[in-house]
Amino acid sequence: MHAHDYEEEFAGMIASLTDAEEKVKRYREQIQDIKGVVRCPQCGAEVQSGSAFCSSCGTPMPKAKPINTDDLVRCDSCGAMVKKSAFLHLLWQANGSGNNN
Repeated sequence: MHAHDYEEEFAGMIASLTDAEEKVKRYREQIQDIKGVVRCPQCGAEVQSGSAFCSSCGTPMPKAKPINTDDLVRCDSCGAMVKKSAFLHLLWQANGSGNNN
């Protein structure tokens, strides 16, 4: 069964799978943003944002877009720069406010 060649009774499942794949792609991008990494276009390795070359294969990395530091805070635990919205969300969950009890 293929995404573009399927029987009509599988249309709902194919649509659900396509939606799920898009969500996974967006979540991976969000995780990379939070971690401050990008993917190497040659080998797919995670490379620190702003690096000139891939640390795995040596491929020159595309120029990164300027980072807006107004939306970043330093994590008290590890010292990494993370987006305020993600940091505040994690703090909110850690303090038990994210529980539905």
